[in-house]
Amino acid sequence: MPKNKTRVWDPAEHLITDEDMAAYLDAALQEGDSALIAAALGDVARAKGMSQIARDAGLGRESLYKALSAEGNPEFATIMKVIAALGLKLHASPAQSAVDLTDDQQMDNWSRSDAEAFATNWIDAWNRHDIDEILSHYVDDVVFLSPVAAQRVGHGRVIGREALRSYWSAGLAAQPQLRFELDTVLIGFETVTICYRNHRKQSVAETFEFNESGKVVRAYACYR
Repeated sequence: MPKNKTRVWDPAEHLITDEDMAAYLDAALQEGDSALIAAALGDVARAKGMSQIARDAGLGRESLYKALSAEGNPEFATIMKVIAALGLKLHASPAQSAVDLTDDQQMDNWSRSDAEAFATNWIDAWNRHDIDEILSHYVDDVVFLSPVAAQRVGHGRVIGREALRSYWSAGLAAQPQLRFELDTVLIGFETVTICYRNHRKQSVAETFEFNESGKVVRAYACYR
């Protein structure tokens, strides 16, 4: 049997439009992680063309690469120059705590039947390798955290539904035998955890955080 060839997933390859780039950077900003923000800026700059962005920002290409790497620590002035060179701008809005939300803005705790229905549909979509059905559960700017992503991407976070499409499509292509078997479903506040075993009999728990419309905004994958 021929071996499947894989390569490191690069988010910059999937940032096509200005809207893609703005949504990607906005999701990183919402995380509040300075290293993630710098890395996201680097991804967007590479998508646009690092040399041109460096010239427009009045910075050296190599120094910009270093500043916007996962190990970089760029000054705020550098970040603002890069954002301007990218044709983007920051937007501030008041942080809203849960206690300020009205009842109709908050999603009620999930019932057992709703949580199990979500888990069944999610598992079934994965077992059919139906990437569109899988992604239908997630918002456009979803954030997915996984140790497997850390190995493939470098920082353990995949941001945005289209980035997840590319990331998971590559995984499905490399593992045509992939299949999940549901063990149990756990319910939290605005969260559901699906415990399952994959085709390698490895135990996995994925926790999903939902918005008021019942779509996944954040997901965390944990492996035994």
